[in-house]
Amino acid sequence: MKKKRIKKYIRVVFYTLVITALVSSLTYVALNHEFWRDESQAWMIAKDLSFVDIIGQMKSEGHVFIWHFILKISYLCGLKYEYLSFVSIIIMAISAMIILKKAPFNLVFKLIIIFSMPFLYDYSIMARPYCLIALGTVLVGTNYKSRHKKPIRYLLSILVLLSTHVVMFTTVGVLLSMFYLEEIFIVKNKTKKRIIFIIVSIITLLGIIALYCVPILLGLNNMSLVKEYSGYSDFFLITRGLVDTIFFEIPEKSKLLLCYIMFIDFIIFLLYLLFRNYKCLLILLISLTYQSLIYHYIYCLILSRVEVVIFLILLVLYILKSEKTDNKFYIKIDNIVIFLIGLLLVTNTLSNYPKIFDDIEYEISAGKQTADFIKRRVEDNSIFIVDDPIVATTAMGYLEDYNYLYYSIDRKKYFTFEVWDHSFKFHDKDEIIKVVNDNFNKNQNLYLLFSCYECNYEDMVKERYLNYEYESQKYLSEYFIMYKINKKIFE
Repeated sequence: MKKKRIKKYIRVVFYTLVITALVSSLTYVALNHEFWRDESQAWMIAKDLSFVDIIGQMKSEGHVFIWHFILKISYLCGLKYEYLSFVSIIIMAISAMIILKKAPFNLVFKLIIIFSMPFLYDYSIMARPYCLIALGTVLVGTNYKSRHKKPIRYLLSILVLLSTHVVMFTTVGVLLSMFYLEEIFIVKNKTKKRIIFIIVSIITLLGIIALYCVPILLGLNNMSLVKEYSGYSDFFLITRGLVDTIFFEIPEKSKLLLCYIMFIDFIIFLLYLLFRNYKCLLILLISLTYQSLIYHYIYCLILSRVEVVIFLILLVLYILKSEKTDNKFYIKIDNIVIFLIGLLLVTNTLSNYPKIFDDIEYEISAGKQTADFIKRRVEDNSIFIVDDPIVATTAMGYLEDYNYLYYSIDRKKYFTFEVWDHSFKFHDKDEIIKVVNDNFNKNQNLYLLFSCYECNYEDMVKERYLNYEYESQKYLSEYFIMYKINKKIFE
């Protein structure tokens, strides 16, 4: 008994040290992180809209509204924009604790997961809904084995995964379909209470799915605005996306070779699952087919979305470990797969960790430096005429304690966040003069806050319509140039 207590105590202390080390390092990075447009856009929506209006806004965002609800609650509890990353850090820390305590893997693999790039930066420091994918995956995997003994817990875990991102919709659909088919056709001796639970839970989940999906479906035309940026559109090209992000520093020819190797390995893995566990095969095939369509028609493939594939494979490993087998061959192959995924995670971390230090040392976004300049030099209650609202939000978040107003030159109205219903365009001298004269007066403090490199209005400066005030550092993730509007523009 004493030995068990000592082992338990050592395990608790070790887990505490691991989580402390993770959270401490994330805190340091978060305090130096500058937010980019998608992070600030979500925050501004959550801050300025009611819960009901947030749901309606999702037709423009193409996301499930739960992340915005979490940000709304955080804002109401007093969270400031500068500490936005701590929301995702807390979620990832909870995921890490569950992995340490409940995951059916060896300790080394657990530590590799916890100190991989999604946990160290991409899903923690970047305050986006992807952190919920990690939490949802871990919860579903943890509760999978007892799904029929504790169905409420399992269904709630799936609900968390559903509440993350549109790329997880089919994964959730497959998991729910399998669960209810097992309940109906495999689970025996069902009581009347159990049957009622099945019916009620199906109706409830269908209602929640409709609530999530309807706003997104209503906004498909808006979402198609990003179609021109979409890249990888099939399994092979998703594999290429993995190679590009994991091995981005190696020569192009080597990348192509690795791409073929990984693609072949993936096909072999799918063939193995055909015999080992058909449910895992269906989860991977259906999920990746759907995601490839999403990346082709709607979203581009960035690192955060590439890493969703890693969490899909992690979910498969959870299921394989939960459904134990006495077949020694299968056990060996399972362990080889775990080793290879661990190697992939380590390689991803070693290849991408420099960007963590870059985020600490260098300015990544121009939002904060622009906001700092505005705080020092621009009068309170001034009005900024903006050409690209989504970029402007990166500075606006840091200015939420000031009484500045922001006016969209395209929509001819004030705004606090972007609505994705148009493409960016250049605004010439005559258009600017007309907008200013039609909507403002000479007694207001007016500024142009534009965000394209071509926005050079030297002719208007020479004619004294504008005074040049500020230009941010170029080639960051955002860019700003600011002019003060002179009263002469009203003459």
